[in-house]
Amino acid sequence: MTTAILVERDITDGDNLLTSLDRRGLIIDTCAWSFGFEANSWFLNMATPLADRFGLEATILSILQVLRETDLTSISFLNLTVLRDTDGFPRALRVFARQYPLVEIWYSGGALGGTDLGNVYVYRCYSQVVEHHGFYIGVELMPRRDTSFKLRLKVYPPVRLQRKAGGPTLLSESTLRVFTRTVGITDEAAAVVPRRLLDDSGPQPRVWAFLTQRGLDYARRIVDLVLDGHGTAVITEREVVLSSESEDFPFMAQDGAALLEAEFDVGSRV
Repeated sequence: MTTAILVERDITDGDNLLTSLDRRGLIIDTCAWSFGFEANSWFLNMATPLADRFGLEATILSILQVLRETDLTSISFLNLTVLRDTDGFPRALRVFARQYPLVEIWYSGGALGGTDLGNVYVYRCYSQVVEHHGFYIGVELMPRRDTSFKLRLKVYPPVRLQRKAGGPTLLSESTLRVFTRTVGITDEAAAVVPRRLLDDSGPQPRVWAFLTQRGLDYARRIVDLVLDGHGTAVITEREVVLSSESEDFPFMAQDGAALLEAEFDVGSRV
């Protein structure tokens, strides 16, 4: 159980729980520790569109089931808060996530839209979540560590509600593993005609809008191949960066067969 000081073990346990939920195909689009002044303790906040769709009870029970199986000492139902995407805390964080990367960072913010963010440690805050034929696609701006902008998309398979004696829980409908696709663009490619995506300074909204549109098209095409019966052996992680030598990302021009060849494990395709 956490106290007034958030230690490395707390941060590691939160990361392990988030990873375990991803493996189960349960989308958590906002995850952050925040300090509760009245309780003088830290709380792990998790928000998900599943809570809006299936209700809080089934979502909480599903998360607690994974929590029990992972045996994390610093997290329990006493300091875990499950939220809807429409609640104030995830909505406030998402305002920033649409302009700036919020990936595994400390963030100190004031009140926003009536919500006091205070001092928080953010694991994840998707700038947006798009549903496509029951699949959820989370869009996440990535920090700059080189001369390119990068955006990561994580795709979750559909889940269904199952009713058990202990209460309703959520179960993935597919053997498809959650997969990620990272799309990026170099500074040089973003600056050239006809794109001219770069501003002199600031959060670069045109760059993020360009990468988001391309990335969502990319993810949707892969999902459509799965739905068309081409198997579930999607390559788990892949990154594509657009340079000044290329007119556009390869997946924008590839037909279905070429995309299938590039995105699915060759030995496991149907």
